[in-house]
Amino acid sequence: MNIKNIESLTLEECKKILSANPNNKQLQDRYHALLEEIRERESKEFDSCTTIPDYMEFVKKYSGIKDYKSKNLDVARKLVNKQEEINRIEWKNRSLQTQREDLESRLKITNIFKYVLLIIVGLLLGVVAFLGIKYKNRSEIGISFLHDSNSADSISKEYYDYKNAVLKSPIIVRDIKVGNVYKDSKIETEYGETIFDANTMYLEPQIVYVGAKDDHVTLYFKIETEGYSTVSSGNSYKIIAGEHTLTLSGWGNEKPGHWKAGNYTISIWYCDKKIAEDTFIIHKSETN
Repeated sequence: MNIKNIESLTLEECKKILSANPNNKQLQDRYHALLEEIRERESKEFDSCTTIPDYMEFVKKYSGIKDYKSKNLDVARKLVNKQEEINRIEWKNRSLQTQREDLESRLKITNIFKYVLLIIVGLLLGVVAFLGIKYKNRSEIGISFLHDSNSADSISKEYYDYKNAVLKSPIIVRDIKVGNVYKDSKIETEYGETIFDANTMYLEPQIVYVGAKDDHVTLYFKIETEGYSTVSSGNSYKIIAGEHTLTLSGWGNEKPGHWKAGNYTISIWYCDKKIAEDTFIIHKSETN
């Protein structure tokens, strides 16, 4: 087949015509020449990339070439994906910071309200005493004052509890799921699925946490049921800033049937303080 102006064909045009004429030597040579030109140009442009926007533009440009593959393109995609992941984590951290600032603002408003309330109540009590109102009426006002003061104290305590958890603890646990595993940590029952007593060996908790920063923390857990309590050994775990999933080391025995059927409570501990708690059930096997 004789094709006119073959040197003017683009890569896509060559590929399309080659699909109908796979044995045409002219087309093959033109296709490989164009591909080699693209690879040389792509290599130079990759070497000139110095910032993430450069790599993003590089990926956008060469991903548009159908079926085009190269190591440089794969590396650029990984860099861009990593930056996008970093951006998501930074967005989550900014969201947490906004929540903290909102709580601090609420605390300031609560304190102002509390002081104003104390002044008003003090003035009212002074007026009541001055006018000589009956003791019963004064007592009722005093009870109202105590109720309002306790309400303000309760709001302040809730804020300080949350602030302590967010700002001082490196990890906040949002969810706990328990799985059943073998001695080598191979999963027998998935986390959060139904566990039967005849199959139980090592109970292994999987947690969803929010890390305040990249750090190493020592965690352990307690498992309790009616008339029985046990504590796992403490282990050091690496945590990452933002929301992530972490699987703790299992606790139990390699012999199946180690745990009895019943209702259990599991709690996660850090620095001798309980930071999370949940319940789970070990069901009685039908064969028992």
